[in-house]
Amino acid sequence: MASLSSSNVGTRNAEFVLDYLKTEKIPIVAKDLLDSYPRKVYYFPDSGRVMVKKLHRVHNETLFTREKDYKARLSSSKVEGDVELFI
Repeated sequence: MASLSSSNVGTRNAEFVLDYLKTEKIPIVAKDLLDSYPRKVYYFPDSGRVMVKKLHRVHNETLFTREKDYKARLSSSKVEGDVELFI
């Protein structure tokens, strides 16, 4: 995880998203970027609503375990169904 902070991944991600939204002419009505806390983003494609939760207390082992379990489920699950990226 230390390599993430040294590679400025947060700054690069923020720049990418802002550029993408500008290119796609998607208005920004609020933003919460670039400080020391990670965020959990909830996106509701039917309405376009977005909720952001700032994670003040991060239990790294819990996050790592959840991500590892999720990766395992993805690799063993059948990929099927429709995906709608933009309305």
